[in-house]
Amino acid sequence: MHIPPLKTNQGSLDTDTDKANALNDYFSSVFTRENNVSFHLSCHKYPDIPPIKVTSSGVVNLLTKLNVNKSTGPDGICPYTLKETAHELSPLLTYLFNRYLASGEVPTDWRLANIFALHKKGPKDLLENYSPISLTSVFSKILEHIVSSGISNFSESNNILTSHQHGFYHGHSCATQLINAVDDWAKAIDDGYHTDVAIFDFSKAFDSVPQSGCCTNYIIMVSVDLFYAGSLPFYLVANKELS
Repeated sequence: MHIPPLKTNQGSLDTDTDKANALNDYFSSVFTRENNVSFHLSCHKYPDIPPIKVTSSGVVNLLTKLNVNKSTGPDGICPYTLKETAHELSPLLTYLFNRYLASGEVPTDWRLANIFALHKKGPKDLLENYSPISLTSVFSKILEHIVSSGISNFSESNNILTSHQHGFYHGHSCATQLINAVDDWAKAIDDGYHTDVAIFDFSKAFDSVPQSGCCTNYIIMVSVDLFYAGSLPFYLVANKELS
């Protein structure tokens, strides 16, 4: 994607290198800088989350569903190649995924990402109108999907997540949240209550979330194994950017 000259306090930036450096500095500035704070894991009322076991058939299912039009990560391995060789690769990937989950470590290359500057809104010559999109290895995305599904299924089956949460929750979405909200407002108006609605839109909200703190909050709620307690927060926080 072509990015036009960018306006900064130092003037207009025209070269690709200058634009890339300016975008990198801006993206870094909006992230939350976290201190290494240790938390005491208190008692919890939920059962221990069991280790995730990856099966060859499950890996084949994920590989065959890959979108071949998606971008590659720093390793240059495209989804089309993995999809076409799903049955041949699944035994090896199953072994690797289970090994990484058991050891609590993932390869450094899987934590690397090419950063793509996506224009979101407004004039294209302003840094603040772009958001960073991380293009990671397809292998990393598959393992991330496996872990995410395991945590989500465990959370839902043990009623850890409240029914009022609509984001990143299976069967819920912005649409279901809006339906519930409009229904509550309509009932309040029908009952004769004065109803005011305040809507907030937090700029760069997702980019500025303290990721290790979020992981720790979940770890405090349930007893997790080495991978969740160690590598998952590290994987989220220690991603490296490749220009």
